[in-house]
Amino acid sequence: MNPTGPEAIERREQFRKQLRKAISDLAGAGVWPADQYNNKRINVGQMRRRGGVHIVDPTTRTLTLIEDDNGVLLWEEGAILPMAAAGPKRGMPRSFRRGSVVDQLIIEPPEPNKVGDALAWADGKLTKSQGMRVWKGAELTAPNPAFKPANHGRILVVIHGTFSESAAILNQLSAPSNKAGNDFLGRAASIYDQILAFDHPTIAVSPMLNALEIARMFEGSKADVDIICHSRGGLVTRWWLEAFDKGEGSRRAILVGAPLAGTSLASPPRLRHVLSWFSNLNRALAAGAGMAASLIPFMTVVACLAKFTSMVSSVASKPPALDAAIAMIPGLAAMSLTSNNRELSQLNAGKQTRIEYFVIKSHYLPEDPGWKFWEYFVDPLKRAATVIFPGDTDLIVDSNCMSKFCKDVEPEDVYDFGGTSRVFHTNYFSQRETCENLAKWLKIS
Repeated sequence: MNPTGPEAIERREQFRKQLRKAISDLAGAGVWPADQYNNKRINVGQMRRRGGVHIVDPTTRTLTLIEDDNGVLLWEEGAILPMAAAGPKRGMPRSFRRGSVVDQLIIEPPEPNKVGDALAWADGKLTKSQGMRVWKGAELTAPNPAFKPANHGRILVVIHGTFSESAAILNQLSAPSNKAGNDFLGRAASIYDQILAFDHPTIAVSPMLNALEIARMFEGSKADVDIICHSRGGLVTRWWLEAFDKGEGSRRAILVGAPLAGTSLASPPRLRHVLSWFSNLNRALAAGAGMAASLIPFMTVVACLAKFTSMVSSVASKPPALDAAIAMIPGLAAMSLTSNNRELSQLNAGKQTRIEYFVIKSHYLPEDPGWKFWEYFVDPLKRAATVIFPGDTDLIVDSNCMSKFCKDVEPEDVYDFGGTSRVFHTNYFSQRETCENLAKWLKIS
């Protein structure tokens, strides 16, 4: 690969435009492209020089995105001004000489007493309509704070994952190309008295608090409840049903790609590499048309995560600071794949008897040669310092964490796609097998 060739330059420029659009859509986030920030926010007198390189005022943080010679995107701490668009320049720090600069961001950290506000603001951007919503066959109603579920009958509840919203799941199921999904929704509409979607904050709030909220909504209802949940929605579901649920009806839950034992993406030692992972993931899935109905808006997530890295630590911080950084983001801390995650330990130490659980899982195996970043972040045989996932993953959750309970799930209650390049974390509900298992396990086939 020629990093200075026209195709490589065009590829970097395309990603740069996508990133800047995501930042523009998040106006008010305190994340700025370096050239815009320098033009509008500071002057030459506010800059200092070190070794011939301009450095922005240290009250802000600067992240630089590099594309290495293999086409892998890597975020680094530090500023290079003016930006080198075509390739490495003389005078750059040694860590930047291995590739071409794609873009630079300047991050304004929130004031220490406003971190919670910043997280809630990000939740509002990623999950816009929070609360319980009703599926009316083609769309979801607006949340109604006074809404109460039916007292009797059968209710189906959809619960989304981190950085997402329930409409993304229902849109995958109801897509014109998804015959099995449309069949499932059609049968569900004729059987369930209500089809609900619980849209909830996933960054500023832990799954346990989300669960407490939904349990209060269902207090007094004697309806039989089935749940379809994705990703962290599985943790919300388990906390609800195992810790807070006072309902008298039956309970069944299908957990799709759920981090029941956590996910390496939220592990403090790996936090520094998550920005790079999501950036490469966005590019690779977009190239393979995998972003068409993704459950996660990856570029928006990249812009939000850039903000989060400034709260406590830089992307190059040492583990103690990274532990503190994760702890300040409750939604991620609750999913951290660490031995001292007390929230998950408490959840998995409980006992449940009347709940039927089912699991859908997979692990992704790339076939496209464009996935050159795989060995950086997933392949442990490379012994790379950047490895995020030490084993199989569906791109977001470690595969071996998707079926860990206080007791084992019966083999017939688990559908494993196995290793495949077709199924990954954000397209489970586009798969025929997923829809057929939903219908089978919920007994509406």
